[in-house]
Amino acid sequence: MTYRNYILLFMTFSVGCGPKGGFSVGDTDAGTDLAMSGTVDAATANPEDLAVLVDLAVLPSDLAVAKDLAMKDAPPMGDAGLSLLCMSPLPITFSNNKAKVVGDTSLAGNTTSSGECGGTTGPDLVYTFTLNSPQNLTAQVTPGDQKFNPVLYLRKVCDGDGTELACDEKGAGMPALVDLVLQPGSYFLWVDGYFGTKGPFTLDLTLAAPPAAPANGTCQTAETLVFTNGGATVKGDLRNAKDGALGSCGKAGGGDAVYSFTTNKTYTLVVDVKADPSTPNYRPVVYVRKVCQSGQMADELACDDASFSKSVSVEVSILPAGTYWIWVDSLNAGGKFDLTVTLKDPPPIVGKCMNAPALSFANNVATVNVDTTVAMNDTDSANCSGSGKDLLYKFTTNAPQSVTVKLVPNQATPMYAPTVALRSVCESELWKDELVCNEADKGMTATAIVPNVLAGTYFVLVDGALSSSGKGVLTVTLAAPIPPPMNDNCSMPKALTLGSPMAGDTTFATDDLAGAISLACDVNQTQNFPGRDLVYSFTANVAATMTATLVSDGSWDPTLWMASGTCVANGSNCVQASDKVGNNEMEKINFVAAAGTTYYFVVDAYDLTEHGPFTLTLN
Repeated sequence: MTYRNYILLFMTFSVGCGPKGGFSVGDTDAGTDLAMSGTVDAATANPEDLAVLVDLAVLPSDLAVAKDLAMKDAPPMGDAGLSLLCMSPLPITFSNNKAKVVGDTSLAGNTTSSGECGGTTGPDLVYTFTLNSPQNLTAQVTPGDQKFNPVLYLRKVCDGDGTELACDEKGAGMPALVDLVLQPGSYFLWVDGYFGTKGPFTLDLTLAAPPAAPANGTCQTAETLVFTNGGATVKGDLRNAKDGALGSCGKAGGGDAVYSFTTNKTYTLVVDVKADPSTPNYRPVVYVRKVCQSGQMADELACDDASFSKSVSVEVSILPAGTYWIWVDSLNAGGKFDLTVTLKDPPPIVGKCMNAPALSFANNVATVNVDTTVAMNDTDSANCSGSGKDLLYKFTTNAPQSVTVKLVPNQATPMYAPTVALRSVCESELWKDELVCNEADKGMTATAIVPNVLAGTYFVLVDGALSSSGKGVLTVTLAAPIPPPMNDNCSMPKALTLGSPMAGDTTFATDDLAGAISLACDVNQTQNFPGRDLVYSFTANVAATMTATLVSDGSWDPTLWMASGTCVANGSNCVQASDKVGNNEMEKINFVAAAGTTYYFVVDAYDLTEHGPFTLTLN
């Protein structure tokens, strides 16, 4: 059966005005030239037609009054419009498992949008159908002109965006397709327009018997991969698969299948899954396990999901000899896919301290291309996030130097969040053996500076925050040492003037204070404030209540602590400390000053990675 869509807008309806108690239709828009009315006989009209008419929804072409009405552009209908449309969606009737609808969204309102395909700010129409048995549905909307960019999406609940089962959008003038297995029940199919586009369309639907469920849906029935020249390729179909496993990524709740293989030596494993174009709604997920049915993170070697694409890929750089399982899963509706598994010789392991290569300097600059994707997670930064795969390099200086370490990630690995650190002891993960570290957001540059290191051997750690790995360019620059500020320690504190803000910067200071901070000031539970620090002093002329406030420039998180009478470097005589969490938090110490007593204020940090400009004020 073929339907033609119409929209009635700006109409008033009254009951009982017709000669037989029917509905009369009249225009109330005085600004137009529509001056006609029609009557639908309530005694003989189809009840569904009457409901559709009252709800301002879609009218089948056999509703006579629609033929005589002039059409006008429809304003957005909002939530009310969505409610009205969902009260009476146009039913689709199948004949010999096929149905066709001819429609036009030009006169519809913008009532809803797809949760996954997005961008659907165009007008939309909704259809409904009911299945009494499991069926494989193929639905395709074909635009009637090259300007209309249709979006097709299927829901279990008409106005329930969270119940979206599938959606598709390919471009202006291109058809959109959904193909999936549905269980018995009612469904709602929306035809929408991407970024406001609209126009005529043809909607074709076909029902068919569901494909067979994959035979390798459980660990007991896992398909054994057969490799030729280090590679194995298979095709699969998850449209009627059961949900038997769940990986750590993507929260895949769709059907899945499992494959197994055994190796007798160490390899690098690469797994690629590509969705077949014939099932465009399929978003694959793949994960590799060393224990098939385990959901423990320790048993999962890699996981990737295709939230916004049609393919996924994972790599395990060092895969010891053993038996492994590859799960191919679905984010939502299952589909057809191509699975390619490759085994190749692993790269040399350079992350261990014993294998750390020496950096080669030219004019005091060493540059090396790094790739942590082929490394292992051997060590972590003591002070920065560094849970990814890592590499270690070393260098030796014969005299004090200023050291700048910079890691610029490669655009080919945009998810890489680089971390760099400089250590005085390679194997140690203690904060005191890490001179500096810095972590950056995904795709950003990580830079760490030590203004003054003594002659000796040092180790550069290249790591990744958020368990990330990637490629980039590492640059280590040596220069003349940068002397710390004069008030770097207790020997020459800088005097504060009451009421006058004092500007400072701890970037080039050293950490030589608070090594044994008193219990009264140990707000970080024995952290001893390992940040770079500066000392200030004030001698009170009269007894008074005073307040010291410290504000950073917003780029770092400072700490302020105070001692009285004597400046003791280890901080054992500290009487008060303030260490609020956050770069923009004000550190504040209130105290009662005694006349003639000198007070020492130390601008410090809870972590050696925190340093920068600040303002200290005493009132």
